[in-house]
Amino acid sequence: MGALKVAAALAAGCTVVLKSDGITPFSSNALAVPCERVGLPKGCDNGIGQHPSDQPWIVGQGSIHCFDDADLEVVVASALSSKFKVTGHICVCVPNWIYVQQGIYDQFCQRLVEEVEKFHVGDALQDNSVTHRPMTNGVSKVEEHIRDAVNKGAKVLLDGNRLPSLGKNFHELTILGDVNNTMHVASEETFGPVAALFKFLTEDEVVDQANKCDVGLASYVMTSDLSAPFGRVKHSGMGREGSKYGVEDYMTVKMVVTGGINTVYKHL
Repeated sequence: MGALKVAAALAAGCTVVLKSDGITPFSSNALAVPCERVGLPKGCDNGIGQHPSDQPWIVGQGSIHCFDDADLEVVVASALSSKFKVTGHICVCVPNWIYVQQGIYDQFCQRLVEEVEKFHVGDALQDNSVTHRPMTNGVSKVEEHIRDAVNKGAKVLLDGNRLPSLGKNFHELTILGDVNNTMHVASEETFGPVAALFKFLTEDEVVDQANKCDVGLASYVMTSDLSAPFGRVKHSGMGREGSKYGVEDYMTVKMVVTGGINTVYKHL
């Protein structure tokens, strides 16, 4: 993620100060090595660190909106590839909320459970069948979100427990059904292996529900009649990443007024 930011800033001619993550700093700090090897002048790429306890929590909510006319198998495959990627630890790829229209809700729940049951959480260094490894941090928050949701009426469709026998950061891949907006999982980023399933009736209803938060990093619309753009809004941050638009945030458009120039236009 740091490479996306640094590349656009350098391409625009800016110098960079990159603050690495307090818990996993080494990959960001290592970016200085290729910068030096390609001849980047000293002082153009700078890095600073921080103690984990001083690190602000930048949230990035994502959501999937699955409509009745969507291909069910495509919807399930998309949810699997995004929700549980890196055990729920990628902000832009991990939808915190999965909204499913009523007509396919029950089928979606059944198929998602069937597919997630094929995964295996464990120590990949000891077991070759492992598909998902431990979380980096945040296990207590995952437990709190599950407990709060169940107390307010959510149904645990799959697992939902910590795995202390494997280590302090291991947690089962969890699917919650019948989630509603009164639950913490509906307004806070879980950043862990919990799929929260909401049922909706109309397009207006789901758009209203999805926008009832102060962050917004990515959204996915699954239907046969619409395509959705990528964006980052509210408290999730500013700007865009990738393509020409990722560079524009580091540019300033100026107007230059000139006089006394005789402009001649020629046909090419």
